[in-house]
Amino acid sequence: MHLDRALDDVHTFSAMRRELASRFVERFFEWTPYLYRYELDEAIEPLERWLIELEAIQPTGFRYVGSPR
Repeated sequence: MHLDRALDDVHTFSAMRRELASRFVERFFEWTPYLYRYELDEAIEPLERWLIELEAIQPTGFRYVGSPR
């Protein structure tokens, strides 16, 4: 399978934020570790958090809280 086809159902961060903003007023947002959830041991989460803090990697998860418009 070609990589482009494998990512057809993956939404970009900007597309997700745009859709959230059209429906909700943002109350809270933060970047969070997420890579460890991909069939890795949860013990890796602190390492991922540490690497994010060092700016060695970019976070891929986020927490969002919003109120309906």
